[in-house]
Amino acid sequence: MNFRIFPFLLFSVGICAQQIGDFTSVPPGVQNTDFVIPATHRFQKIIETGDALTQGGTLKDKNDFAGYVPINGSSENGYLAINAEDVQGGVAILDIDYDPGTGLWQTTRSEAVDFSAVVGTSANCSGTVTPWNTIITCEEYTSIELQDRFGFPIDVNVDGYHDLGWAIEIDPVTKTVIDQQGGLNGADKLWAMGNFKHENAVVHSNRRTVYQGADATVGYLYKFVADNAEDLSSGNLYVYSGSKNGSGNWIQLDNTTQAEQNSTVEQSANVGGTVFNGIEDVEIGPDGRIYFAVKNEDRVYRFQDSDPITGMTVSNMETYVGNASYSITHENGTSTVPWGHGPDNLAFDAQGNLWVMQDADDFQNYIWVVENGHTQNVPKVKIFGRTPYRSEPTGITFSPDNRFLFMSIQHPDSGNGSTTQTDAAGNDIGFDKSITLVISRNETPDQTWYLDADGDGYAHPDTVLSPTSPGTGYTTTVLPTTDCNDNDANINPETVWYLDADGDGFADSQTVESCQSPGTGYTMTVLPTTDCDDNDASVNASSTWYLDADGDGFAHSETVESCQSPGTGYTTTVLPTTDCDDNDASVNASSTWYLDADGDGFAHFATVESCQSPGTGYTTTVLPTTDCDDNDASVNASSTWYLDADGDGFAHSATVESCQSPGTGYTTTVLPTTDCDDNDASVTASSTWYLDADGDGFADSETVESCQNPGTGYTTTVLQTTDCDDNDASVNAEALWYRDDDADGYADEPPVISCNQPGPNYTLTELPLKNEAPETVGVLYPNPAENEVNIILDQVYDEVFVTVLTSNRVHVASKKFTRTDTVALDLLGQPTGVYFVQVRTPKGRIGFYRLIKR
Repeated sequence: MNFRIFPFLLFSVGICAQQIGDFTSVPPGVQNTDFVIPATHRFQKIIETGDALTQGGTLKDKNDFAGYVPINGSSENGYLAINAEDVQGGVAILDIDYDPGTGLWQTTRSEAVDFSAVVGTSANCSGTVTPWNTIITCEEYTSIELQDRFGFPIDVNVDGYHDLGWAIEIDPVTKTVIDQQGGLNGADKLWAMGNFKHENAVVHSNRRTVYQGADATVGYLYKFVADNAEDLSSGNLYVYSGSKNGSGNWIQLDNTTQAEQNSTVEQSANVGGTVFNGIEDVEIGPDGRIYFAVKNEDRVYRFQDSDPITGMTVSNMETYVGNASYSITHENGTSTVPWGHGPDNLAFDAQGNLWVMQDADDFQNYIWVVENGHTQNVPKVKIFGRTPYRSEPTGITFSPDNRFLFMSIQHPDSGNGSTTQTDAAGNDIGFDKSITLVISRNETPDQTWYLDADGDGYAHPDTVLSPTSPGTGYTTTVLPTTDCNDNDANINPETVWYLDADGDGFADSQTVESCQSPGTGYTMTVLPTTDCDDNDASVNASSTWYLDADGDGFAHSETVESCQSPGTGYTTTVLPTTDCDDNDASVNASSTWYLDADGDGFAHFATVESCQSPGTGYTTTVLPTTDCDDNDASVNASSTWYLDADGDGFAHSATVESCQSPGTGYTTTVLPTTDCDDNDASVTASSTWYLDADGDGFADSETVESCQNPGTGYTTTVLQTTDCDDNDASVNAEALWYRDDDADGYADEPPVISCNQPGPNYTLTELPLKNEAPETVGVLYPNPAENEVNIILDQVYDEVFVTVLTSNRVHVASKKFTRTDTVALDLLGQPTGVYFVQVRTPKGRIGFYRLIKR
């Protein structure tokens, strides 16, 4: 039965309807093997680590941000972007839709985003969905950090940008990185938004302002204002400086050149940016204030920006929640629960509640909900859930109607599979690997159903609230409820009526949108609206009339639209409208005149458009407009002059554009502009100088670019920059030292990397650990190798430590791997020769290989 919903009834329904944020807190406690959420809610697995993607490959590990992008505003049909917070990061995008009949979500397509055009990505942590429905994914590792930890190069493709530490925009429809400014390989990262340990970002509804923070011990809060809406490739970048409990200012950073964009963190420190210890997420509240979680300060701050685009001041910076204990009313009673450590991802629901994901490393890791209206004096805090043992809740977005919550659970313990839970689809979930879920209430919520019986996209004014379809013709798609005849698809408020008063099949230009005919002569038949006299059936369209007063076949530039001839000289024949004198048949078009006053065949750069010659020296012959002295026929074009003051064939970097020589030492001969001392013919270019203070043939890592020798011990001979003690010729590179206190030929502990002997009983002779299996397990290939080397182990190990040594046992690199049976190494940049590769677990060495690098 249809019924009309009056405004007061809509308000009543909105108050009473159960929302996803309506629940009783779960009891506080430590993690176990289960995912604990209120009994009023249910979860469904979307995808987990290792699941196959329809377009090839499998889902990577460490699921993080789960960003839902609606298709045409739908809460039941969209894209889900899932980040992989791993060293070799990634993003997979799923096409998903909801079946109201089964109450379940399904994936119809899944594909990994190809980041090869931007030299890959790393540790894709959180991100955001933009107001224009793209995805921004954030890199939590920077190139400098990975170089320090693993020796990774900073700029692989030599494009001037650090490879890692950026935000990246993705089109979820095409599953590709968006090309911001004609990137090197058809795509690029969001350079102008700064280089730092990105965790998350949020885009203001103005489509220009982005708030973001650095997840670092010395982290900063940033605001980016794009020059143009929906284009984050350029704009102004600011860092916050001020109080954490009061007011402050936005200080602009330089972010135009590559060097400036690479140095965001250094600039932030130099201008006095306020240090926050690990900003995990930034969100904009329904009150317009900006909220951000600081993990290692155990709190969520909020502040008011004076203006998101032009504002330079911040007010009311304060702690919104955290750094306190809260009284939690749950199904078993009331408990006082400390907020604890590690507030992480944030999201607001439609009720204005703030959802806070916790990454505490203390086996608590709650999903907190801070209710709308909370203050530290009058707290309103609840616990929605607790993730399984050793895991953390990550990512979080809501469907537009807030019926569904999308999130991930990252790095759970591999032993959690000893028990299982049944999800909404009937799957047994062990929570022993990273997983992405959708959460909703158990009951099927009421939905608004629109009746569109004639399928014209307009609904009957009466709508129905029901969890299921009331019948044929009903849809949950939001439609205008203005259909005045729902039995005729041709009749609705958009029906266009054409007035053809004289019945000639041509309408007056005016049309009317109406449910009924506006009057006599109107028709729904689509007619050309060109009738310029709707009272005369013989006249139905105007024509373009050209004025050719002098009859030379060229018209005056102005034309007239008219049903009849406007007067003498007008014609409907299409004519060129270039006649600059329509009273003289011999003049019909203007020409471009070039001034060559000195007759040298070169014109002054100014030209004149005219029917007749503007004066002496002008010609219509096309001439080069490079004459820099039009009074001297011997001078007609400027040249580039190079200054070589010392006559060594190398010029100073500055050049001069001039008609004549600027002075002594200048020449038009093209010279290399590398002369760093133009007063000394023996110095033409700077060199790279290596410091070898102890003369052992190995240099300190620092080099100097200079024209002359910087001082004693410097040489231009290219040396290995591995000398860790440049005051001792016997020490030039780090090596592995083994301690054998009882001289039994077995090491008492894993080797130590050091330049010098770390202490007594240490030796450079490689020794096996006590009780260590002598045999080598696994296979190393290829061998010989160019750059990339792989080791296939005999089983999956929780921790594997790989060390690369030269043939002289000099340490080259070390790297740790977790939960893997495959090890990948890259020796790019290492010289050819023989290397040794050692593989260890915490229990001892399991592999030792001799590798030849070609």
